[in-house]
Amino acid sequence: MNRAPVILAILLAGSIFPTAAFSRGAVYCVPGVKINFDPLRTLNDGKELAYLSVATKPFIVPEDPSSGILAKFSFSPDGRTFTGKLNPEIRWPDGTLVTPEQAAKSIKAILPWRPLGDRIRIGTSDKIELHSFAGSSNEGIKVLDRDTFQISFQSSADNLTGLIREALSKGSMHNRFWVFRTVKMKGTSKDELQIIGKHPIRIGKQSTTLKVGREEAHLYTSPRCDTADITLYPTNSQGDARKFEWIRAKSERAVIAEVSAGRTSPTYRAELASWLRSVFSEAPAFLGFTPINSFFKQGEPGYSPRINWPTDFSLTMMRRRKWKILSGIPIYLDIMRNRAKRDGIEMAFTDNSKEASSSDAHVMGTLVSNGRLIFLQDILSWNEGAHFLKGANSTMHVLERIRDQSASTVPPGTPLLQELEQAAQKEFSIIPLARRNTVAAVRRTSPLTFKFSDDGELDLISKVKD
Repeated sequence: MNRAPVILAILLAGSIFPTAAFSRGAVYCVPGVKINFDPLRTLNDGKELAYLSVATKPFIVPEDPSSGILAKFSFSPDGRTFTGKLNPEIRWPDGTLVTPEQAAKSIKAILPWRPLGDRIRIGTSDKIELHSFAGSSNEGIKVLDRDTFQISFQSSADNLTGLIREALSKGSMHNRFWVFRTVKMKGTSKDELQIIGKHPIRIGKQSTTLKVGREEAHLYTSPRCDTADITLYPTNSQGDARKFEWIRAKSERAVIAEVSAGRTSPTYRAELASWLRSVFSEAPAFLGFTPINSFFKQGEPGYSPRINWPTDFSLTMMRRRKWKILSGIPIYLDIMRNRAKRDGIEMAFTDNSKEASSSDAHVMGTLVSNGRLIFLQDILSWNEGAHFLKGANSTMHVLERIRDQSASTVPPGTPLLQELEQAAQKEFSIIPLARRNTVAAVRRTSPLTFKFSDDGELDLISKVKD
């Protein structure tokens, strides 16, 4: 297939800004991911959301509609027709207004690439890539006036309105949508990708810069973020309170492990699961960790006082073989590496998702929203979940049912969630390790700091008001 190259260039939300408007700045680091604003791809690494949530403007912001793409939205009585009215001052880099057609086509093109696309379609909803976006079909889209569009959805889901609202709203993660377009660069055959962001964005060959007030936030990626001014993935070296302020989110993340059913016997999976639980039961509280007995806490759907995962393991059995653990979170790797050394266990660690097939387990964190473990509805579609769970047939079966039922308005009920936990415990497939309040490390000399919202949305703000 021949593709026209796509160049990421200047991206803005609002009016054009001059380079001189930037003053000093701060480095915001997300470890081990490629910073990529192409929306027509699967978001299969949760760490990408650490910069996408900071940079991309959501369609719906319930508490402040003026800060979203849409000023108003509604559903038809059957939930299959969505009407959106644009905020009037959302503009492209050349100063032109975003049109209803552009916003609606962004939703249609992105949908097949998100977990939501397994359950909902707009017209044919075939996957397309950036090079063919400009000429893509408007099937299922209707422009009502210069500010308003309608989209007709095809779905058998009973909770269609909840699914759509959740995906388009602030706080959306693996189903995240943003407005984009491609334009021809003057004098070339190359395309330029432009998006609408929370802050004006300048993308260069070496770095991506957000204009936050009068400050610069330089988005940066590195295997570790030890030298960054701001990071969601702090390491032990950033624990010096004289140099760093630690900002703790109100929302929790579930720390879980997927254990490969294909690489180890049930006996060894049980030992590895218990060892991992023992490791994270000792994870330091100042880093936001809290031990947990099962997937669900008291008061959350799925909780049962009768379910209690073990932390006892046989050190002799753990030392009988060499293990390999995948995790993209530096602090998780540090905690496990230190404990393996202490226990005398031969264990290799990697943050490279391409090594999933040779790894015994994948340790990751995922958002908990209003008592819901969001990963349960999408785990089969991201983070190598299908690979690690292949062979764990009972777990896979329940996860497929959860995926089909999940939405903010109709979350899976307690019986189904308890069925999942019982299957996972029997097969040692998905393991609850801990809960953690996300912690951002911010250098005290940084002009910018981090902001968490209750729904998990992330943002950068200036420490000093203009």
